Amino acid sequence: MLSAVRWPTLITLLTLTACSSGAGTTLNPPTVDTLPGGIVVDSRGRIFVLDRKPTLIKVYASDGTFNGTIGREGSGPGEFQQWGILTIRRDTLYHHDPRQVRTQAFTPDGALIHG
Repeated sequence: MLSAVRWPTLITLLTLTACSSGAGTTLNPPTVDTLPGGIVVDSRGRIFVLDRKPTLIKVYASDGTFNGTIGREGSGPGEFQQWGILTIRRDTLYHHDPRQVRTQAFTPDGALIHG
């Protein structure tokens, strides 16, 4: 539910994701490569942000606490070569990787269901 997410928290996350250099607190102007590839929120208010570089999914609690990542760059199961479409349905997270021409499904905790 989007109502479970604190909007200032989500805006702060988006800003930091788009501007972070990946080296701590250094912020840079956002570029096409640093803007999130997609953002979805599950029924518990967890926020999933599809990062473009490296291609992986960052997981945040509804209060903005970083909870870890799902996937990594690569071509094996649970790995991504290119950011694509990120969606969630009935608490199953889906990512379509256009470079690998496949859609993978994950639990919100990051376990690969199929791919």
